[in-house]
Amino acid sequence: MYERRVFKRISPGNGCIVAHAERVGSIKDISKGGLFCTCFQESPCGKTKNKSIDILCCNGCLVIKGVKVRVVSSEQISGKFLKNFEMKKCRMQFDDLHENQSAYIEGLIAEHIDEQSGHTVLPSIK
Repeated sequence: MYERRVFKRISPGNGCIVAHAERVGSIKDISKGGLFCTCFQESPCGKTKNKSIDILCCNGCLVIKGVKVRVVSSEQISGKFLKNFEMKKCRMQFDDLHENQSAYIEGLIAEHIDEQSGHTVLPSIK
């Protein structure tokens, strides 16, 4: 299979969520270019431009608001135990990030990578 990813992806663990379309989901992986999340919702993420999301990490210590994204793909997974309880998988590409949004995302990625070495890297605020 051909690898299309341009940027290294990290898995932030259970500490990051995404809020979009009045729904909340769990971020499974994130890179400088986009993210992959799972959500419980009634309808799949539509493939639209100019969708805006908020990213919340570290129990609310990092909040990145108004991140513009384009939904690249979305799929529905039926519930294993409850048929009406479905999960959605959404892949989103960042679109026209502001400088501070980009810095926060890069800081989040750097912090995760540096956790193994014991260093903490926080993004600079301009």
